[in-house]
Amino acid sequence: MSDRYKTKNQLISELEQLRAEVAALKQEKANTPICISNISETDISELCKITLSPEVGAVYQAINRHPLVVTPNTVIPIVIQQMEQVHSSSVLVVEEGLLVGIFTERDLVKLIAERIYLDKLTIAEAMTRQLITIFLAELQDAVSVFKLMQEQKIRHLPILDKSGLLFGLITMKSLREALQPSDLLRLRRVKEVLMRQVIYAPPNCSLFQIVRLMAQEKISCVVIAETEKAGIVLPLGIITERDIVRFHTLELDFYQTQAAMVMSTPLLPISPEDSLLQAYQLMNRHRVRRLVVCDEKGNLMGILTQRSILQAMNPAEAYSVIQILRQEVDRLQNENILLLQNCNRELQRQVKETGAQLAEQIEQERLLAGFTQQINRSLNLPKVLNAKLSCTILLLVAQKSDRTLYQKYLTQDKEYNYNILEFTSPQAALEQCQQMMPDLILVDELLPNMTAQEFLLQLGKLIKKNPLPVIVITSSDRTRVVVDLLKSGAQDYLKKTHITAVKLHKTIKSVLERIQLIQEQPKQQEQQQLVSTTALHIRQFLDLNQILTATVNEVRRIFGCDRVIIYRFKPDFSGVVVVESVVDPAFSMLGWEIKDDCFQKNWVKPYQQGRIRAIEDIYTTTDLNHCHIEFLSGFQVRANLVVPILSGENLWGLLISHNCTAPRHWKATEIDFLSQLATQVGIGIQQAALVTQLQTELKERREAEVALQASEAHFRNAILNAPIPIMLHAEDGEVLLINEVWTEITGYSLAENSTLMAWINKIERKHRHQFQADIQQIYKQKNRVSQGEYMIITKTSGTRIWNFSSALLGELLDGRRLIISTALDITEQQATLRDREQAKLQLQESQQRLQLSLEAAKAGSWELNLLTNELIASDQYKVNLGLSPEDEISYHQLIEKLIHPHDRSIQQAYMRQALEKHTRYEAEYRCTWSDGSVHWLMARGQAYYQTDGTPYRMIGVTLDITDRKQIELELFELTAELEQRVAQRTAELSQANQELLQEIHDRKRIENALRESEAKWRSLVENAPSFVLMIDREGKFLFINRVLPEFSMETIIGESFYDYVLPEYQSIQKAAVERVFLSGEATTFEVLGYKDAQRNLAWYETRIAPIWQDGEISAAIVISNDINNRKQTEADLREKNRRWRSLLDNVQLIVIGLDQQELVEYVNPFYLKLTGYTEAEVLGKPWFDNFVPSTRKIELRKSFQEIIQGVNAHSYFVNPILTLTGEERMIAWSNTLLHDVKGNAIGSISIGEDITERYKLERMKGEFVSIVSHELRTPLTSMQAALNLLSENIVDPTSETGKSVIQIAADGVERLVRLVNDILDLERLESGKIRLEKSWCNTAKVVKKAIDQMQEMANQSGIKLSTTIESCQTFVDCDRLLQVLINLLSNAIKFSASGSTVWLKIEIIPNHQLKFSIKDQGRGIPGDKLETIFERFHQIDASDSREKGGTGLGLAICRSIVQQHGGKIWVESILGEGSTFYFTLPIGEENSFGN
Repeated sequence: MSDRYKTKNQLISELEQLRAEVAALKQEKANTPICISNISETDISELCKITLSPEVGAVYQAINRHPLVVTPNTVIPIVIQQMEQVHSSSVLVVEEGLLVGIFTERDLVKLIAERIYLDKLTIAEAMTRQLITIFLAELQDAVSVFKLMQEQKIRHLPILDKSGLLFGLITMKSLREALQPSDLLRLRRVKEVLMRQVIYAPPNCSLFQIVRLMAQEKISCVVIAETEKAGIVLPLGIITERDIVRFHTLELDFYQTQAAMVMSTPLLPISPEDSLLQAYQLMNRHRVRRLVVCDEKGNLMGILTQRSILQAMNPAEAYSVIQILRQEVDRLQNENILLLQNCNRELQRQVKETGAQLAEQIEQERLLAGFTQQINRSLNLPKVLNAKLSCTILLLVAQKSDRTLYQKYLTQDKEYNYNILEFTSPQAALEQCQQMMPDLILVDELLPNMTAQEFLLQLGKLIKKNPLPVIVITSSDRTRVVVDLLKSGAQDYLKKTHITAVKLHKTIKSVLERIQLIQEQPKQQEQQQLVSTTALHIRQFLDLNQILTATVNEVRRIFGCDRVIIYRFKPDFSGVVVVESVVDPAFSMLGWEIKDDCFQKNWVKPYQQGRIRAIEDIYTTTDLNHCHIEFLSGFQVRANLVVPILSGENLWGLLISHNCTAPRHWKATEIDFLSQLATQVGIGIQQAALVTQLQTELKERREAEVALQASEAHFRNAILNAPIPIMLHAEDGEVLLINEVWTEITGYSLAENSTLMAWINKIERKHRHQFQADIQQIYKQKNRVSQGEYMIITKTSGTRIWNFSSALLGELLDGRRLIISTALDITEQQATLRDREQAKLQLQESQQRLQLSLEAAKAGSWELNLLTNELIASDQYKVNLGLSPEDEISYHQLIEKLIHPHDRSIQQAYMRQALEKHTRYEAEYRCTWSDGSVHWLMARGQAYYQTDGTPYRMIGVTLDITDRKQIELELFELTAELEQRVAQRTAELSQANQELLQEIHDRKRIENALRESEAKWRSLVENAPSFVLMIDREGKFLFINRVLPEFSMETIIGESFYDYVLPEYQSIQKAAVERVFLSGEATTFEVLGYKDAQRNLAWYETRIAPIWQDGEISAAIVISNDINNRKQTEADLREKNRRWRSLLDNVQLIVIGLDQQELVEYVNPFYLKLTGYTEAEVLGKPWFDNFVPSTRKIELRKSFQEIIQGVNAHSYFVNPILTLTGEERMIAWSNTLLHDVKGNAIGSISIGEDITERYKLERMKGEFVSIVSHELRTPLTSMQAALNLLSENIVDPTSETGKSVIQIAADGVERLVRLVNDILDLERLESGKIRLEKSWCNTAKVVKKAIDQMQEMANQSGIKLSTTIESCQTFVDCDRLLQVLINLLSNAIKFSASGSTVWLKIEIIPNHQLKFSIKDQGRGIPGDKLETIFERFHQIDASDSREKGGTGLGLAICRSIVQQHGGKIWVESILGEGSTFYFTLPIGEENSFGN
């Protein structure tokens, strides 16, 4: 690749890099809000701070947005299980969306230490309710959050949103992960922050003692350690709160389990002199939160936790450093954004203009230069092109002939001399690779003792080098094999059958080049990174002189040469040294003006084209003339490297590196580096020019801003003094101005409406979305003006209606678009219109309510014209009278026919009275419906009168009150009954009074008897083996029958009953006592208490019952028994039960347990897996009603009762069971009777083995023997009868009858032989004893042979045979194919009527298969027999065997032959029309299915 092309290529690459940087910086400065799910709109303003403030953003990263949450009624065991699953140290309790509490690992430790029973305890009873929370808007930075958590001594801080709902959770761990200022930890030592007061315990203490120690000391861990005689404490392990949670999940016995059995070990000790960074890295590597600190002797010095590391970080110091760095980064990014944008546009123009000119020349030079560079850098070939390269090849091939052939091919390579190492053993080859790795390994896939893939895997483990220089020679055609070899590390593969010398040379060369390119890639990346770092250093300066000075300093620092200068050209191509970097001031050339008359003539054009000149020694370089040598030596130049600096298309200057005292060989990497750096300098020069241009533009912009400010002041005064409300707001929502009229009407100032969103929130909620949408339409320039009426809320909570108009006014200086909004107050106009509409709506609602009321009450309305007796009635009125709505009714009909005859006069009297006295008409009367039923009606009406007092109209309603009348009648009857009961009760009370007097007498007698009984019971109690106590409501002793050893009665009476049990069980006792005194019901529970003064522990079963006195509970009696022995027995039984259950659950046999009522008590997983049932579907269900066939229920139930009653043990029994799908499985059972402790039978346990398949085989064997016996007996019977006739000379053999008898015997023999042959053929085919002899056969020849053999049979039956075949070659057993065709043709002929046709057709179908079809015109086959006819001895009609002949095995033989060829056979048939038998065979060798 030429130097000029490399320069242009690097220019394009740099342009793409600048584009990417600009895009990234733009995106970072855009302050795009963080996308957070489940955030309400009200929290958007709070979250915007996160994008604007890096400090808040860091805190937000520490927020866990999805903490573990439960409801208050969740029980503790479920909470513990969830904490263990998600590895959470806390759980938040939320009710109806609100946070009500928190539960941590420390809370669990306290519960266990207090021995509180957790199984039924809810989280609401154990959680911490007094929470310390913080709102999302109050978050400032990580330092303030850390201080808050440290001051409050908490490790979990819930975060709430604006509405008080849970937003997330911050923990010390998440806060630490968000900070991670590792540089600050490197300078601190462990001894500065370690906790020296460590709580430790001996390894033989119990887990319960550990838990109590944690609760008492309020610590999160306990170190398990041993103390030696010298006072040295040696740490052995550690137990933390997290371990306690896990132990409780595993249901460990906290009292019996010793700490040494479960402690976390080995420990991760750390020296006090180690840095905190080392400790921090050790914690992260092993995922622990604590480290034990030990001295050189192993003595325990203290403990280091994550919290102490976090405290040592000094977050304030870390944030001050981070803040300074961020400010510097922001400053550089802002400067780079502006400069890089302009630079990007300029470079695009340059690339576009020069790209077309250089394209042709670049393409010509690319191949030659690229090939040269590849040789020099990647393959490191000798400069002598004719010399061969050397390469060591390890040849691992088992066959000697193959090795000889490959050696021959390798010696023919013209580019490489190969040093060949031959191996046949993979192990020997691996040993050679371990000692000396060859350049390439050629491996045959077929190796002794291991495969090529195994060799590749062992080679990869051995040399740990990527990639493996291996080519595999394979003979497999399977793509999967090749893919597996390449995945195992092979670089390429060769097909053994296709290997040639050229292909082998090409593959070796390709693999060697690929490997060397991969190995060179890190070097290229290192060089590119060096260029990028240097270029970034240069471009940090915007001043031209700074850019150039930085360049020469960087080059001299990297090259280590004597002098580096930058020479700038003048218009006449003379120049001056503008900057330099020298090792010795004696070599300085700064400010020298140099003019070379030959330069413009010979070197300007090459340098403009990107030519680079490198001279290793001016005295040995052949292309330098004497004049040029003197010119260079005058400037103390011995070796130089000159690279042009291009600014656009112009030659700006030269970047020159000098060696002044000695020659120097300029490496290709140095030349490439200086070329790329010159490109960066060119970009930097353009940046400096752009800065100057930008400064000029900035000055002009400031002058324009002054003019705009004057115009803005004039415009502002016009708006401020306008008589209508006016607002100016920018595109991003900032409100720039509101006038005084706006403030007077709304009461809000500009400070209170600083954003458009703040003003939108003053609009009524239902109008907010529409207003915002209208403004957005203006921004999108879909509308020039937006208008709408909106209701606003003033500061005094009043409401105003404004006709709002908004329009786009222009753009601000910063590019934001400006909108002006004006308003017209139309509140009073809207109020008038609203009152009018309201009145109209009220009138409509009143009418609707009246109509609804009448319909709801089923009241019928009516209007009576008193002058004409015309009656107008509603539909409901007619219904109340027993009529349909369509019926017509008159007033006369109402009086004469509908009103009950007894009530007509009463109704008329009420009507007349109302009209005469001008009162309201009210009447209740009966009416008779058409079905004869009588209904009560209540009528109400109001009459209207003329001016002379004459009534002319009455309007009223009528209501059906039949139900009410019925209730009144029932109430009357109940009243009478009640009076009767009162009299009866009075008599009963008199009798009870007499009985009470008698009871008082009897009670006195009973009291005397009770006193005697009390004396007896007291004696019994005082001598009872149990503790019998009497306590009051406060739990103090009132009485005790005996005391504990070393206690006295006087010291116990009056003391608290609760002090004699462990503290964690006191709450249980108190709850039980309170429950007894409140409910009056006895209760029983178990507690762990003291059994002597030394406070040794014992389990007690305690029963508390109330003592009643005068109807109230005056005290409680307590009976307590020592149950230590029972507890131990129960534990032993549980362990035995667990072992037996584990055995039964994992045995691969069915295990069923039944009780006396035949219900399932136990079922093991193997049964559930076999039958498909779930445990819930089986347990508790009647066994014989649900899981055995109905036909066997009575028999099996009888057998079960015999087992239970001991009549018959039935130790071994076989019967079927039903699966979930209804399938029957045959099971062999072994039954065992179960007894209780008294020897009574309580059920059975049965272990069963699934013998279904064995049972089916036995049954099939029996059926087969039966069928074969029948088929053999039939011909033998005819043969026996015929031979008897001949042997006893009953029939003369020479007579016609004798010949007929002989023929019968011969036919029987033939049928018997055919049956035996068919059975043997079928058995050998299905068992694989007959191997198909496959070869390529012509289908036409096979069909012709079958037709020839069956033609005579067809002629005898009068059947025509027709064939349609496609002749082709197929790979089959020709004899077996002929046997199938003959069997099918024979059946078709036998079952076809005379004169019909049998067709045989062969066609080629997709998937390379042949389809054979034999069609007849016989009687057809029923649909339910289409599958079974291919079974052994199966015929459609039993008479067919006698009439048509045959054994019933032909089709079974055909199916077996076809299936062994990889095909299938089937039949299609229509009754009365005929049948068609089909079978398919693969054409090629893939039909080797049977072999």
